[in-house]
Amino acid sequence: MQQKKTIELFFTDKNNKTQRAKAITDGDFVEFCLNAEPIDIQFTFKGNLKKEKLFIKSLLLENKDNQMFIEKNMIHSYFIPNKGMRYNNEEYSYSFLQGTPIQLKPTLSSRKSLISRLKKRLAL
Repeated sequence: MQQKKTIELFFTDKNNKTQRAKAITDGDFVEFCLNAEPIDIQFTFKGNLKKEKLFIKSLLLENKDNQMFIEKNMIHSYFIPNKGMRYNNEEYSYSFLQGTPIQLKPTLSSRKSLISRLKKRLAL
């Protein structure tokens, strides 16, 4: 993603409260600092996304006690795109679909497998 884009992270904490996290970006690196342990995660993308591809090289979720590292070939196993995005299994990338209604922002949401792993982290 070359031009200025916005990535918002929404997450649900153990009290079922939905929160939004601010992104810290450094080139291709994006970091979100969460004030609570998430049990559900959703990434929302904003900006002029036509003909863009999103490559997620890895995802690290960590707190002071636990770490969970997801490699690029496993991202699709933990996140599901909405109708504004399409996954390319050969490139491990997501494409933003043209003609998507403006109210339907491209979103990656947690699959049940990720929600289950995040809940187990809290039980440790």
